[in-house]
Amino acid sequence: MARTTRTLAAELRHRREELGLTQAGVAELAGVSREYIVRLESGKPGSEIGSMMRVVRALSCELSLTIDPRAADPDMPSPFDQPWEDDDE
Repeated sequence: MARTTRTLAAELRHRREELGLTQAGVAELAGVSREYIVRLESGKPGSEIGSMMRVVRALSCELSLTIDPRAADPDMPSPFDQPWEDDDE
């Protein structure tokens, strides 16, 4: 469970490294810039993740990352393969 920006940033970085991906590789997969990944992994105040974590704390919530169990079987369809629907667009 991530209760702080630093904790969530560390969890994201750990998962990326666990998968053997570079920041550039994750950026390409996610369709964002490498600089964005750097900012997320830094966990510094002012980053997008910092703002999100302030909202999470304000709502007395915790944020957790869950690894898709189908990740071990690349042939199994995953709901995570669906495009993210962003309310900002």
